[in-house]
Amino acid sequence: MIVALGATFYLLVRFVKHRDLLDFDFKTKYGLLASGIAFTLMCLLMGFGIKLGRNYAMIPSHLAMMIFGSLIFGLAFFTLVTTFVLYYYKTTLVANKRKWIRRIMFIAIPFLIIFLVMDLDAFSYYASFPLISGIAFTSEGVKFVTGSETEGFTIKWYGIIILGGAFVAYFIADHKLYQEYKRHGLIDTMFIVAFLFGIFGARFWYCIVLNPGTPFFDFQSGGMGIMGGVIFGATAGIIFMLVFRRYINIRHAIDLIVPGILIAQAIGRWGNFFNHEVYGSLELAINEVWWLPNFIKQQMAVSFTDPTMMYLPLFIIEGVINVGGYFLIVYAVGKLCNKHLSYGDLGALYVSWYGLVRVILEPMRNGGDYFLTSWIVAWVMFGGGLLVIVGLHLYDYLRWGKRTFNLSLNNFTNPKNPYYVKK
Repeated sequence: MIVALGATFYLLVRFVKHRDLLDFDFKTKYGLLASGIAFTLMCLLMGFGIKLGRNYAMIPSHLAMMIFGSLIFGLAFFTLVTTFVLYYYKTTLVANKRKWIRRIMFIAIPFLIIFLVMDLDAFSYYASFPLISGIAFTSEGVKFVTGSETEGFTIKWYGIIILGGAFVAYFIADHKLYQEYKRHGLIDTMFIVAFLFGIFGARFWYCIVLNPGTPFFDFQSGGMGIMGGVIFGATAGIIFMLVFRRYINIRHAIDLIVPGILIAQAIGRWGNFFNHEVYGSLELAINEVWWLPNFIKQQMAVSFTDPTMMYLPLFIIEGVINVGGYFLIVYAVGKLCNKHLSYGDLGALYVSWYGLVRVILEPMRNGGDYFLTSWIVAWVMFGGGLLVIVGLHLYDYLRWGKRTFNLSLNNFTNPKNPYYVKK
């Protein structure tokens, strides 16, 4: 799998850097085909490796689920990665092929999700729960840990998944800025700064606000507050853009960058799934929740020794609402209502949306000794975002007049435009 992915990225980087290549050459076309076949087969072999290594006596239906799930997940994952790079970074590709690459990229996403769930579900009937949440490197060797356990130096899936979500948000923001400024990499350094401050803020929020007295530098014990990560990370990113990217309109950049954080948060919530946390106080009978995949029901079980009841999987609910909020803000509001917007509205709408989500879900959460603090902050975020929107509109109206509300009239190349920024 590593060799196949390495070959894939080598071919893609080579093809993207050759601006004279407007169509696929022989080496790129058949090299990617060979890498795709190899990666897909390796996913299948990895599935059989788990089956044989764990000595799972799988019934035929579950074996078929594993085979088809592994194969099509591998193919969909490879297709998504390849088409993503080609569409967003090989902008000189012939128009007709770019159109089809974009279609294939979006088609690959539901296939990836559906068949990954199928693959995981096939193994869930034989695996032991709770699932492994990380790897610990101790003086006695390598150990697997579950839940919030730590021992020695521990790498948790939670951190890896958060990092993956952050990279997805970065690529979304990078592409949005490329569409406006025709340059990639405008936020590379800002991304690193905002991410580091976001991690610091999440830890600060947990140790100072939610659980006062918790040792800040005791990282192995875990504990992060996502609200602190959002506040510190976004503030650091805005300050960086104001100081080092003054040629970019900061209000417009906020609209392009900030809503993508909802996607990162939705992905990051799956780290809570492996840690067996962020679930609701409501308990459900497992046999009645037939529509949920089995591995989710087993991991959310109230008792792993007697898995008949499960907690409400609040992390899934929040993730789905966040993804829906992203498309609502960026496309329903940003595209359909742009004649009535001011720059900065979409960024402020993200703050209000996420505040509203936490206002609704926080009372449903189990084990929240700090519920009241988080709930109050959520109300502040919801109201604060709405006040910012009102303030932006009032400022633009008083200073520039009614015409600036129509974003479609704002041409960055026109010096008479109040939002004009020299590129």
